[in-house]
Amino acid sequence: KAAVEAAEAKAEAAERAAAGADEARRAAEAEAAAAAERQAASDSDATEARRQAEAAAAELQAARDATGASSAGSGEEEVAEVVLDMDFEAVAAARSDFDAAFCRDVAASLGVDVGAVSLLSLAGGSVVARFRVGGVQGVAAQLGGGSGLSTGAMTEFNGGSLVGVKSLGPAEGGAVAVAEALSAELEEARAALAARDAGLRKQQAQVAAIKDKSKQFIVRLGDEKRSLEAALASSKASYEELSERLGRSLDEKRSVAAAASAAEAASAETRGELDALRSEAEAARRAEARASEALRKGEAALRESLGKVEGLELDLASARAELTRQKSLAE
Repeated sequence: KAAVEAAEAKAEAAERAAAGADEARRAAEAEAAAAAERQAASDSDATEARRQAEAAAAELQAARDATGASSAGSGEEEVAEVVLDMDFEAVAAARSDFDAAFCRDVAASLGVDVGAVSLLSLAGGSVVARFRVGGVQGVAAQLGGGSGLSTGAMTEFNGGSLVGVKSLGPAEGGAVAVAEALSAELEEARAALAARDAGLRKQQAQVAAIKDKSKQFIVRLGDEKRSLEAALASSKASYEELSERLGRSLDEKRSVAAAASAAEAASAETRGELDALRSEAEAARRAEARASEALRKGEAALRESLGKVEGLELDLASARAELTRQKSLAE
């Protein structure tokens, strides 16, 4: 029974260890998946940074084109600056969507094609946007200093919160200032992109290390699980064997108990017979004693009778002798 209980405990421990190995494997797989997600996010961030750098380069080129156009002196396209009542961080986080919404609003307000609107730069302080419109002179005046600028698309981008126009007018310094600002912004974007690339390479190396470690861990867990499963199978086999042996032992114990009960019953019966024989022997001894006493008394009576007979014989001999004497005297 102790061996069976030990086998059961060993089997339960093996099952718990196997469950722990499965849990650890799932945790390792989850960590690998999380690392892959982080890598994908990093790839997305790097892609967005490159896109922003490319957009900044395009804006710089557009500003340079605007500078060249202004230097020609005739047909100048004005660079306008508008201050919008918006959160700059929210705009920067979804720059491409904001650019599209801004260009749609300006094009709709001026009745031109969206492709004619160029957003040259963005800066903080609410949101300060510098832009120009191809083929359109005096943009700020045509937009009524901001009152004529529609903000429907930007309001939709802003989650339905109305976007107000704080001011709108010609940009100070014109295209030259825009170009300089864009150049600085481009350098910042390039530096940020380089930092992101370095961080991405580091993160990719970390993810690769995590994946490799997770694979090794999963392989080790698989080996441990197979070992535990083998141990569990062995424990179950031992448990079944010991259970069978225990069953046989219990059957033998019941057989021995039945035989012991039968022997005890037979012994009780034998003791009863022995007691009866003892009683009979005791009665026989008492009868023998009585017989011996009767024999002794009979022998004594016989001896007494024999003494009397001997006396009578003597008396008879004496009487015969007296008779013979009398006969002789009579003759």
